[in-house]
Amino acid sequence: MNNSKIFITAAQAFERQFDCRLCLHDYIGYFKGCTLPIEHLNPFCTDLKKRNPRLSRTCMAFDRDAVQQLLGQTRKAFYKYCHCGFLEAVIPINIDDKVCGVLFAGPFAGKSATGEELLSVCRLKEYQNYSGPPPLDRSKRDDLLALGTLLAAQLAVDAVKPAYPGGDRRDLTEQFLKLNFSKPVGLGDLAEFIGLSSPRTSELVKKIFGQGFSVLLTQKRLQTAKMLLEHSSFNIETVAKRCGFNDSAYFHRVFRRHNGETPAQFRLRSSNHQA
Repeated sequence: MNNSKIFITAAQAFERQFDCRLCLHDYIGYFKGCTLPIEHLNPFCTDLKKRNPRLSRTCMAFDRDAVQQLLGQTRKAFYKYCHCGFLEAVIPINIDDKVCGVLFAGPFAGKSATGEELLSVCRLKEYQNYSGPPPLDRSKRDDLLALGTLLAAQLAVDAVKPAYPGGDRRDLTEQFLKLNFSKPVGLGDLAEFIGLSSPRTSELVKKIFGQGFSVLLTQKRLQTAKMLLEHSSFNIETVAKRCGFNDSAYFHRVFRRHNGETPAQFRLRSSNHQA
């Protein structure tokens, strides 16, 4: 059984143990191979969003903005109440002391899941007798956070380990960029990684990808920056640093040159497109 199957088996056992669902918010594209849903696909949230489609946007904004503000203060898992009053666990996935994604576990009955606050959000009379999700016993709360943190740690390990051990030069170059795009690296670092001289590495990169290493590195950094601008609430200076641009003014110029708009304009356009 490979690591992916082991993780899914563990995640399913986690959901059965705590009577909840897991979902994953991937901030920088590290976890594309994970089969966890990116939305809260549990019967309670799904039904509410089906009856009131505006909740989907509100929910995503809450989990992106409010949660990331809290994650700016801590790297540890915690509980929060969503805007509908449900209790959820927030479990950050940390790589190199940076939050690269979040696992959400829930929902559980909260402080207002059956009260007037939920009704005011949904504005639906049929929810007057809505029972909501199951409660989470307080004696199990610490256990859930501890086991969820282990799942998050395994995701982090799988994300940064070489995906192609002994792979060809293309695979190794792509793996190097994934692992090191946020660091101050150069052609010599790639050469050492794949076991060739710098001149030979430069020649191979141009032959395989049709462009030089510095161009590939910039493309990877900008690709990740666009994901963060679109799917996170990190300010532009933080986005720049997370993507290997220590100078936010330089990041602004490079982004505009390659995309025809500033990072702020891209974020605004993306937000309007999702509305």
